[in-house]
Amino acid sequence: METTMNQLRAWYRDNVADDPVGLHLTNPPHFLSAEEVKLNSGVEYEFIADTEDQAELDKLRKGCSHYDWLDFSKDTGTNFEENRVKFAQEHLHADPEKRLITDGGGFFEVRDQDDRWIRLHLKKGDLITLPAGIYHRLYLDDKGYVKMLRLYTETTEWVALNRGPEADQHPVRAQYLNSLHEKVISVQ
Repeated sequence: METTMNQLRAWYRDNVADDPVGLHLTNPPHFLSAEEVKLNSGVEYEFIADTEDQAELDKLRKGCSHYDWLDFSKDTGTNFEENRVKFAQEHLHADPEKRLITDGGGFFEVRDQDDRWIRLHLKKGDLITLPAGIYHRLYLDDKGYVKMLRLYTETTEWVALNRGPEADQHPVRAQYLNSLHEKVISVQ
């Protein structure tokens, strides 16, 4: 799969559970554009050419209640195995969040309106906005390292609700599903 530096790499994921760093393409592969990802999941994509430009980072942080940096690899962080398991667990957040990859890469997987996994291979410069209430998870890619700026719009820390009855019945989940349903109807 060849892409330019500023093009989202996204596709529907197969249902094979092993090897989280593999591509997991369906057969035949079903690639998605950034517009299709947004329509089917509500996830927005943007490319930031210079992730070290302080003015650009300040602009991204404007309007956010909090931000932090995640430096995630076997070599850079404590509690690597605990975090690997935590981020790979399907979960949602009660407020929208942005993720800017500033080094390395990883696979963000998000659920579409039909509960299918969309796999986003994010690398340096990729910025996604996750709507509140979307189920998602994160795996490192074959490089085994990702550094990202995490931006929170309403909370001051990373708070996840793992998939289950509590998350399924959370009001933000219903709001998210209704917003997707409205988008699909407006396009038809």
